[in-house]
Amino acid sequence: MQSLQRIEVQFLPGAAKDLQGIPLRTAQNILTRIERYAEGHPSDIKKLKGRGEFRLRVGDYRVLLVKTGGRAEIHRILHRREAYR
Repeated sequence: MQSLQRIEVQFLPGAAKDLQGIPLRTAQNILTRIERYAEGHPSDIKKLKGRGEFRLRVGDYRVLLVKTGGRAEIHRILHRREAYR
């Protein structure tokens, strides 16, 4: 069985503020998915065209992040209708 590689995750101030405005149950689900991603589990993550960011899809929300080696900086957590503007 393949060993999972841990990823260090850092929330930037904008992402922390976004998370506070999301309903509690949804925010918990988002944090769970981020933790699974950080543990190295396969995730619904995709590089965004024309941007240096990736997005992690969690229901109707998108976690926008920048990956550098074994590290990910979470920039924003937005509803899908706002995420790509």
